Amino acid sequence: MKKTIVALLLIAILTVGCSQAIPSQATYTFESKEDIQNQIKSKVVINTYYQEPTSLKDSKTIILNGLMEGEFIEVVVDGEIKDFKHVELTWDDKQNTLVETRIINEFDTLTDKTIVIKTYMPEGIPSEKIVWKTKSEQTYEFIIAQE
Repeated sequence: MKKTIVALLLIAILTVGCSQAIPSQATYTFESKEDIQNQIKSKVVINTYYQEPTSLKDSKTIILNGLMEGEFIEVVVDGEIKDFKHVELTWDDKQNTLVETRIINEFDTLTDKTIVIKTYMPEGIPSEKIVWKTKSEQTYEFIIAQE
């Protein structure tokens, strides 16, 4: 009887503990040193989530659908970036590399915006990435995948 009660308590504790998912998997910050020196505000913070970020409730948030679903990539633009592209990737066996297949979404300019991409971050070969430029023409990219 005691073993049954202990087992049930343990299951209850594990169930409650496991249902509290970590809201953010990781945070990545991209800021051009050249832009900082020229006092041009151009910072991008990328947060990855297992659950919906609170920014999805903001009517100003741009929501994009990725190729898969189940997780979320939140891109917070502080200042201005340009040539933002959400790109599909495929593996090329002949070249033994990832190849850009098509542009899924793109924006010429983004200023002080939040974008949420509903997608999935695979542990294996990635299928999506985002690319953008700062005002000083420095190019950045973020491959959507588990590290």
